[in-house]
Amino acid sequence: MYELDHIYYGYDGKTVIEDVSLNFEAGHFYGILGPNGSGKTTLLDLLSGHLRPHGGQIRLDGRQMASYSRKALARRIALVPQDYRINFPYTCGEVLMMGRYPHLPRFSHPTDRDHAVVAEVIEQTGLSAFADRYVDRLSGGERQRVVFARGLAQATDILLLDEATASLDIQHAIALLNLADRRVGQGGTVIAVFQDINLAALYCDRWVCLRQGRLVCAGPTADVLTAATLRAVFDVSAQVVHQPFCGARQVCLNKEVA
Repeated sequence: MYELDHIYYGYDGKTVIEDVSLNFEAGHFYGILGPNGSGKTTLLDLLSGHLRPHGGQIRLDGRQMASYSRKALARRIALVPQDYRINFPYTCGEVLMMGRYPHLPRFSHPTDRDHAVVAEVIEQTGLSAFADRYVDRLSGGERQRVVFARGLAQATDILLLDEATASLDIQHAIALLNLADRRVGQGGTVIAVFQDINLAALYCDRWVCLRQGRLVCAGPTADVLTAATLRAVFDVSAQVVHQPFCGARQVCLNKEVA
């Protein structure tokens, strides 16, 4: 699906992504992990097409990313940012309908199908009580749930999540990640930046680890999630054990910095 070939990106004289070569295959839940400033958000912006690499190439389904129109990319890729500011008094229902715009012909109004998709996502995400409320009057966590739901309403086969559940309580974080995981089960692809290592271990079957803009390792979670990887990427001491309760590897951290 995605092919990244020796990607470079930087600004203000600083290299943010340095010589990253990587493939993302369809039908997987990828976790992007690394310390602050390691280039995780920049990588997602490159994958979404919001940024273009200063060196190297990114191909989507064999085509150069730059050859796609923005609308064509929006039909394939939905990005849920961590901090999305909406300063206009749109209702939550209107914000979700914005996710349908890439599917509408120019100057057209939403169809019955678009309204049905939005209604289904509102029900799935438990936002029925918010549908007619103004989004700028919601709490930060409530607003983030709406932004996440908008990404789901966009109905793309690629969903990019930039710490999209970081501001949510654990109940709503799990509920929304379950919906993303369901998309993977239906053949979609999720590529998500995580700060919570154990949440990433719970949902992601593939890990990509960055440090100082460079790729440290990438591969199946069972191979990548090790104490040695956590020490190399985060400078922490940890034990990694399989937890039967959740059916996944989980990390136990030591107070000592490695």
